Amino acid sequence: LAVYNFFSLGYGDRGGSFALGYAFDIPDVFSMVIVEGKNAFHDETKSDAFDSYRARYFTVDTENGRGFMLDSSYIAQGELIDNFDSVDDITSINLGVIQALPPIGGWLNLYPVILLGYTNVGFVDNANIGDTDPHNYSFTTQMYTKITINDNIWFNFNPTYTKLFDGA
Repeated sequence: LAVYNFFSLGYGDRGGSFALGYAFDIPDVFSMVIVEGKNAFHDETKSDAFDSYRARYFTVDTENGRGFMLDSSYIAQGELIDNFDSVDDITSINLGVIQALPPIGGWLNLYPVILLGYTNVGFVDNANIGDTDPHNYSFTTQMYTKITINDNIWFNFNPTYTKLFDGA
């Protein structure tokens, strides 16, 4: 796993963003916290506030390669979806386990992840019936992949599959 401290700022067609990552210095454990904010100072919304936040925490024992992952996000007043006039706030939380596999050929590292999640989305429908508040549960599989070119250059490829289940 690539575990390091970082800070980033960016600006694009959807506004400004930031990310902050902090790696814990714990013997025999890789641990990291990442906090992100997106879409501030966007011309269309005329808002200086970020409309999307995400926080992630993971820890992996370097002795056996097993770990834990927490991923949560909040999106304020999301975009239009299908037949709905607007989407209220979206919150989600995912808990999961990670298992580092033995390196392959000295250049390929694989870290499969399984996550179970919960998402709460508030919709306002275009028939003016009022708010509905669907809750969704999710099952996600992910494969963090690190391809090493040399000690200073590597690539990450992280394919993900998520299945949503409706709840009440």
